[in-house]
Amino acid sequence: MRKLFGMFILLTFLAIYILAVVSLGARIAESHWAINLVFYSIAGVAWAFPLKPLMLWMHANDKPLPSSEL
Repeated sequence: MRKLFGMFILLTFLAIYILAVVSLGARIAESHWAINLVFYSIAGVAWAFPLKPLMLWMHANDKPLPSSEL
């Protein structure tokens, strides 16, 4: 249940984040190409930092998979 709830939060956050980045990126679209490169590089990585606690919470009580013996 925890993973299902976390998945909906994750997808909602990503949809809002993408809309925000696209709308902000449209405002700076006519800027120098280097500014666009830096903006989209940072925006492409920055989404992961606020979601790290959610990911840790989603996988907090997972039991390790049994190792198969060959």
